Amino acid sequence: GVRWVGDLGEEDLDPHLLMWDVKRTLPLDRWPRGRTVVAFTYTDVEPSARRWWVVVTGSDVDVCDVDPGYDVAASLTTTLRTMTEIWRGDRAWTDAVRSSLLAIDAPRDVARAVPDWVGVSTLGAVPRPA
Repeated sequence: GVRWVGDLGEEDLDPHLLMWDVKRTLPLDRWPRGRTVVAFTYTDVEPSARRWWVVVTGSDVDVCDVDPGYDVAASLTTTLRTMTEIWRGDRAWTDAVRSSLLAIDAPRDVARAVPDWVGVSTLGAVPRPA
């Protein structure tokens, strides 16, 4: 279906579905071996669904919509649309950061690693309609 889906409308954006898919397909082999937490804030989402935490410990992944209480390695702030575009492979991480559409608050080495840790959906390489 991804091959024929064009632009997403506002009704297509859902932080729960996005974060579920992120959890399902994270490239865990790229993450540090200890517990690592990345926090996501979607500035354009209602407060009850605005904040998310991805907790990776070895081969275990948890996605929380309530602060799990662990130290955060990196905090990402963006819109749901921008993160969805990144996840779908429609926008590059570097483009989003360079365009100030995505902010990564973390030590320099961690900020550089986050795009590799999170990556893009496994369907990101599927060609889309022009």
